[in-house]
Amino acid sequence: MDLTVKGGLLGRMVDDRYLVESKIADGGMATVYLAVDRRLDREVALKVMHADFGGDEEYASRFVREARSAARLSHPNIVQVFDQGTDRSEPGHELLYLAMEYLPGRTLREVLAERGALTPREASSVMVPLLDALAAAHRGGIVHRDVKPENIILTDDGRVKVADFGLAKAIAAPVPSDAQGQLFGTAAYLAPELVSRGIADHRADLYAAGIVLFELLTGAQPYSGGEPVQVAHRHVHERVPAPSVVAPGLPDVFDALVLQATEHDPDRRPATAEDMLAEVRHIRATMPAAALDIRAVTPSLQPVTRSEPTRAMNTAGMPVVGGAAAGAFAGGTAGAVGAAGAAAGTAAFSAGPATAHTTALSGAPTAFAPPPSFADRPTAVGGPATTALGPPAGPGGPGGPSWPGGNDPNAGYGGLPRLSVHDEDDAPLVALGGPGAARPPMDPEKRKRLLIGAGGGAAVLLLLIVWWFAGGPGSKIPVPLVVGSTQAEATATLKAAGLTVVIVPQYSDDVDKGKVIQSDPGAGEGVSKGGEVTIEVSQGPETVKIPDVAKLSEEDARAKLKAANGKIQIAAESTEKYSNKIDKGQVIGTDPAAGKTIKVNSQQVTLIVSRGPAPIKVPGVVGQNVDAAKAQLSGLGLKVKVEETDGDGTQAPGTVLDQSPAKDANVAKGDTVTLTVVKVPDGQVQVPDVRNKNVEEANGILNGAGLTMNVINGGGNNPNAVVTFQSATPGSYVQQGTQVNVFVGNGPGR
Repeated sequence: MDLTVKGGLLGRMVDDRYLVESKIADGGMATVYLAVDRRLDREVALKVMHADFGGDEEYASRFVREARSAARLSHPNIVQVFDQGTDRSEPGHELLYLAMEYLPGRTLREVLAERGALTPREASSVMVPLLDALAAAHRGGIVHRDVKPENIILTDDGRVKVADFGLAKAIAAPVPSDAQGQLFGTAAYLAPELVSRGIADHRADLYAAGIVLFELLTGAQPYSGGEPVQVAHRHVHERVPAPSVVAPGLPDVFDALVLQATEHDPDRRPATAEDMLAEVRHIRATMPAAALDIRAVTPSLQPVTRSEPTRAMNTAGMPVVGGAAAGAFAGGTAGAVGAAGAAAGTAAFSAGPATAHTTALSGAPTAFAPPPSFADRPTAVGGPATTALGPPAGPGGPGGPSWPGGNDPNAGYGGLPRLSVHDEDDAPLVALGGPGAARPPMDPEKRKRLLIGAGGGAAVLLLLIVWWFAGGPGSKIPVPLVVGSTQAEATATLKAAGLTVVIVPQYSDDVDKGKVIQSDPGAGEGVSKGGEVTIEVSQGPETVKIPDVAKLSEEDARAKLKAANGKIQIAAESTEKYSNKIDKGQVIGTDPAAGKTIKVNSQQVTLIVSRGPAPIKVPGVVGQNVDAAKAQLSGLGLKVKVEETDGDGTQAPGTVLDQSPAKDANVAKGDTVTLTVVKVPDGQVQVPDVRNKNVEEANGILNGAGLTMNVINGGGNNPNAVVTFQSATPGSYVQQGTQVNVFVGNGPGR
């Protein structure tokens, strides 16, 4: 199949459905375009495979696997996949494409490049939705395997979305390699087992999440520089340092979590993404408020200052009219207004942590409080008081017709470019002059007019501040207490408070099904009007049905139980039992039995393996007649071999003198037991039992044995007469031709 692309796609209709409008980004395998789904009339991100991979079936199948894997995932923090198909409008040139949710915003990589280190509050507001997304994927059996800031999108409307599950694969599957044998994933975030053994499960994602948390807190990756293979080598042979060691002054509360998540041994990392998520929430909830807003300053990485003016944003994605931004708007001349704005700006960000699906990072790069060293950074014009926080000039500024965003139709909230727009002329502000740059003197009259205008603007701005936070969109609503309520009750309570409800099902061993486990933000925390509150609703204990593994080998049975994605705990030692139906070495069943539903990880499942048929205990037959002994042994499934010997005259012929194996020995079914029997003397025959036989039948039996019959008490002429007694004992041996006397009558013999 030829997958090459002839010419550009801009303006082209793909698969008679998607009209390509612009290019968003280029990736290693594909190019992403902004397109319009003409059928549903919505914007989508259209991912189209590169022409470089044309005709390569391996890459094509990997691309299709990406669609199938990603389409299985449905979560508020995961980029949604809408469609996958092949465009065949040009004969001989097929286009593989993937239609995904279009998300105006920026990647976490762009934010880090611009700001450097984040505060613990900001870092946790990214980690909570990231780990929530990974937890959902892992529950579905999918490992991302390429967790990094480039794949974390901060949308313009304040959400965090994890993108590009293109390298995802079922948890149990091995990690593929490309044509050059290089591992997929970015070297800076690769778990050691991926590098050394080429295998990974969900704990590789937790390792990468630990590296991301390290980078958020310190502003730098633990291993960087050099060739990718050198970075990967360091992941295997070195330990990731604690963030507070790399960035002195940073609180050490996240150190233990980063060190645990980046353990070389996957078994020593958090067991699940849910566990790591719970720890992040606990740390954020127990940290002092002041410590949450400390920003690390790392000499090796200073945030890059962008040339375009930007606006501060609050957690709802709306502009913070206050703080440093207010000071910049007033030109640094209205001290009272600047102080009031600073307080308002601090309150806007300190009102509470973001929800599981909202982050303060979605707005302009100055959404967060600037780090302590911000005053030392280059500015657009003048000194530290006029950093890149000021509004853009012209109609897009405060009071303009399109605030926020100016008149640029491609601008997101706060005037930031959407992902589909690339600012080719973007440059650090230092290029425009720093604190020491020489400036021409301003005309005194002009300066006076500017000061008067600034003072009037400050008064208007103060009124806007009061309105915004008192009753406008910036006002906060305390989250009602809904923990322990039913889903319907919690939803009604939150909607009545003017909040939007996001429901996330969660398994719980402790909370009754249908009741709320927790809310995020928690009770009493402030949320903007219409803001989202995520409630986790209990689905009751997670259960799993034990599969039937009977008649499988022990190895295959363990593999089938492991296919339940770690939901079944398998006992290390199996139990052995005898079975006449299941071959030795095969599984008889499990304990608990197949088909039983148990709580996940609540108990171990033990395999019961067959030892083959149960052994047979040999009965003692010495002293018995050989015929009776043979009947008894054959009935137990044993074979009988008879060896004759001369007796000493005291035992009757046919008596068993010895047996091998001996009495009570354990043998297997089908084994042979050898009997030593007294030999019958020459010329002797065994006397048959003719009692209860009619006269004619008894005579025939005795004659057949070489004996004659004599009826003593008459009645021989009566064909219905039966033998009631015989002189020779049945089973004994007598000389051939011996006459056996019988008594006949009409009753049963004796």
